[in-house]
Amino acid sequence: MAGVYDARSGVALSRVRLEPGVSIAVGADRLLAWKPGGGAAVWSLSDGAVFASLDATVTRGLITPDGERALVMQTDGRICVWDLGSGVQTYVQPPSDADMGEFRLSSDGERLATAGVDGSLAVWSVRDGRALGTVTFGHDVRLGFAGPERVWTTGLPATGVQVWDSATGTNLLRLPGSVGSIW
Repeated sequence: MAGVYDARSGVALSRVRLEPGVSIAVGADRLLAWKPGGGAAVWSLSDGAVFASLDATVTRGLITPDGERALVMQTDGRICVWDLGSGVQTYVQPPSDADMGEFRLSSDGERLATAGVDGSLAVWSVRDGRALGTVTFGHDVRLGFAGPERVWTTGLPATGVQVWDSATGTNLLRLPGSVGSIW
């Protein structure tokens, strides 16, 4: 059982029944939960009711900050985008040639950054799946978004953090040092 609490007051808002080993992502008033290699469901945080069930074999998932869309990575590497209002899968991003290392949403939920373990990075439109930009480093990277929304960052284990403009692929800044995950 998972509890949902008001962050300011600590008052319990609702409870959601989850199985052991389930992972979660939260956006707006919705919670996306999945068991790695299993299906996924979306719950309403206000009343704990199941909002939608997603027919997908999920390894990882994200939900947009507005709670309108869920993005799930399937066991074959495909990323599926679900419209939560209709429960319809709006598009599928084909799997990368490389194993997917990470994927992150921009804070406005409009862009998805993906990183392959081979060092390939790409930024995609969440609305239509269109590729917005790519960069290849040739080695494993960590990634996250930074403001303004068109800029994303990569943490390279040996060479620090680099900030890129996702529209042009231009390197804007390099910060030295060893880096782990970036949020």
